[in-house]
Amino acid sequence: MQIFVYPPLGTLTSVHKPQVRFRVYFAYSLAERVCAEAGKVEIWTNIYNDEWQGIPLEHVVSDDTHPELIFIDLKQLESASSMLQFSLDIDVAALPAHLHRFEFTVRWRSSHLVDWKWVSGFEHNASVIVYRPLPRTRAPVSFWQQQLKAMLKPTAESELTSPGYIADSWHASSSGASCIIRPQSSDNDILCQMAAVERYLAFVRKDHFWIIPQYGSSSIETGKFEVVILLVELSSGVYAALMPFSLGSTASHGAVLTVQPSNYLCLQPVSRIRTESVRVAVGFNLDPHTAIQDAMHRVQQSLPPLRGRSTSLPEPAPAHTCSLDRNRGYCTWNGFYQNVTHDGLISTLSAIRNAANQRDELPFAWVLIDDGWQTVDKYDGYGRLHDIYANSEKFPGQLKQTADSLTKLGIQRVGVWHTLWGYWGGIDPAGPLAERYKLVKCHRKWTPVVKSESDVWLISPESVHAFYDSFYFWLSEQGVSFVKVDYQAAFESLDSYDGRSSDASRKLIIEMYDAYYNAMEHAALKYFGRGSI
Repeated sequence: MQIFVYPPLGTLTSVHKPQVRFRVYFAYSLAERVCAEAGKVEIWTNIYNDEWQGIPLEHVVSDDTHPELIFIDLKQLESASSMLQFSLDIDVAALPAHLHRFEFTVRWRSSHLVDWKWVSGFEHNASVIVYRPLPRTRAPVSFWQQQLKAMLKPTAESELTSPGYIADSWHASSSGASCIIRPQSSDNDILCQMAAVERYLAFVRKDHFWIIPQYGSSSIETGKFEVVILLVELSSGVYAALMPFSLGSTASHGAVLTVQPSNYLCLQPVSRIRTESVRVAVGFNLDPHTAIQDAMHRVQQSLPPLRGRSTSLPEPAPAHTCSLDRNRGYCTWNGFYQNVTHDGLISTLSAIRNAANQRDELPFAWVLIDDGWQTVDKYDGYGRLHDIYANSEKFPGQLKQTADSLTKLGIQRVGVWHTLWGYWGGIDPAGPLAERYKLVKCHRKWTPVVKSESDVWLISPESVHAFYDSFYFWLSEQGVSFVKVDYQAAFESLDSYDGRSSDASRKLIIEMYDAYYNAMEHAALKYFGRGSI
């Protein structure tokens, strides 16, 4: 017999609804029926006035939907022939006004038992946070300012009565607000101490290129990692997203947050960024996704436009009827890595279609051909792009043949991978592209991806628009309708441009990055339409 509890034991659950719902399910086989006969089930909890007590659940007729079982691997239920359901709903309005958090576990006994049985030990109690409904009408800025004040406190060692930051430029919306905060002094990188945090989700830099998530409860533990986005759920039920950035910087990480013990929040510039130029955009909202969007929007508003960015974008290609984010897709990387070929891809997808629930159709709508399809001198971090066309040994009919074959299998969209430079090591200086476009020699320093120094040849800023226009035009003619552009932080690994001095090189590298991104963005919009990168 298996027992399932909702909210799950051993976890933290947030309740934003008018009721706290408790459900207990007994899944049993025919041989276990006697043990599972309906008796008594209680939650053992401190929900009322911190005094632990048992509150009975009611045995109800199952509706066979069991929405609370979404967190369970349904394979665990394969051996069960029947299920008993017990239910309890408690109105949040009926709970003590001071209650914000409580714990519970579950005990039960069948009709033929005298002693209670516990579903788990007390060390695996469930914790539940209860949020009172917040006003859904537009709240005044003062409400959101109070949320900021509750979240960011002066440090314990500070002699100041105010935290080490200044918050200004407030914008309010129908469901939230946002602001920009800056250090009160450039001499101290500790902004404040974070408080009123129930749980957090942090996106941290694992290394120079990779960002990974970390999460937890009230104590924010990100270790040595630099935080680029911090999302917290406050005790009020409000979500706050913090996003560090640097004014006037086009680097992908002009500033970062670090969290020291006791939730001390630090804002630090990266590389040669001046301390006085670092900022944090903060978005508050009742919805976590909107909080992040608001913070990101404030960063975009605060940064200058990319140099050379045209005031008018090209007329976009017609929008594709198959949305990439609303349909399941297939990426070749995990299946093939860099050994992808036309024959291997079509053979694999044909087998998947034939095995897909015996319906003779694929369980996804689009395919991304990842690294391994291009014409390069070698497939590694030093490899250089020889030409824009596909490797003729791997794709004898070029991408057109592959796209047509995928369409016959029922695939609605085909995309390809490439790096912002074309390939990991830039352009082959002895290849056809070097004859068609002007190249610039740059020096790439050691990075966690390419673990040694090397020279790279890149298409010059004045030629890169023509390169991307030709590249994406050819892809569109081949039946490609979207691209995955990797290695977009690559320009940060360059420390020399055409043999110039370090100061001159930095300026020219930034201008080259702007030109590359502009060229890629314009060509993608022109040939693939919106939402194609």
